[in-house]
Formats: sequence, structure tokens, C-alpha cells
Amino acid sequence: MAGCKMCGECCKWVYFQTGGLRSVLTEIDKLRGIEYVDDHTIRIPCSCKHLDPTTNKCAIWHSRPGICRLYPDRCDKSKYPTVKGCTYED
Repeated sequence: MAGCKMCGECCKWVYFQTGGLRSVLTEIDKLRGIEYVDDHTIRIPCSCKHLDPTTNKCAIWHSRPGICRLYPDRCDKSKYPTVKGCTYED
């Protein structure tokens, strides 16, 4: 079945576009878990406060924010790539 498999990966990371200005990660950044996804995107560990760590399910699913409702089904994949480790299927 296509769609969200509720793995919770999209709720555990914040992704930022770097604009192609890739810099060298410092040792401190690596310890904090900051990593490059590609030459234009970094990801930073930052779990959503509404993610239940035991079930990986959203505690506010029915009233979640708009970006959570849109991702990844209706997001522009060039701006919001599917999260690394996500089990979502088109």
C-alpha cells in the first residue's frame, strides 16, 4: 500500500537548504549529529515534541500543523526531498 508508513523519521530531523554553499563540518557539528544529505542540504537531529518515542506516532495527528499534513504527499520534492530513512512509498 502506498503512502505514509508512520516510521516517524520525518519528525526526527530538520532539513535546511544550504544554497550550494557547502562548508566543512566541524567535529562539534558531527558530535551534534549534523550531517550533509547532499551538496545543498543538511539535516539536524531535532525530534518533534509531539512524536511519541515508543510508537513513532504523532500525538496530535488530527490537529497537526500544515507542513506535517502536506509532507511528503503534496510537497515539492525538489524543495522538500523525502527524509533519509523514510519508508514512504509513492
